[in-house]
Amino acid sequence: MSKNPAFILKGINTEEFALIEEAYNQFEQSGCQFSIKFGSLPNKRIIAVIVRFTFDQKKTPFLILELGCQFEVESQSWEDISARNNVVLPVDFARHLASISLGVARGVLHAKTESSVLNQFMVPAIDLQSIIKEELTIIP
Repeated sequence: MSKNPAFILKGINTEEFALIEEAYNQFEQSGCQFSIKFGSLPNKRIIAVIVRFTFDQKKTPFLILELGCQFEVESQSWEDISARNNVVLPVDFARHLASISLGVARGVLHAKTESSVLNQFMVPAIDLQSIIKEELTIIP
């Protein structure tokens, strides 16, 4: 496939959000854990990307965001990427959907922490090329 499949961002869901200000100490070192998952709903031509960020200090979380983006793939493009109920995402397309999901997460995190001392924490830059190195096969 020479170009990315045609798609639209169909939905955004905040799966989990926790803001635990009392667990945050401004004098302690903070860390951030990140994970990303891909899924699909073949009967609706949906690719789901779920990103999760957990900000913590001494392994105690103080800010958690898990967000899912649903992308509806155009029917001809869906035929191009699906085979025997599996969906195969070309590496550049998987990175593109992940990048959009990270951008959405940045906006949601900012909006949800706007009136909090924890607003200083942002979704960090993520090197998707080092995480998504080859095409992804999603088995629903």
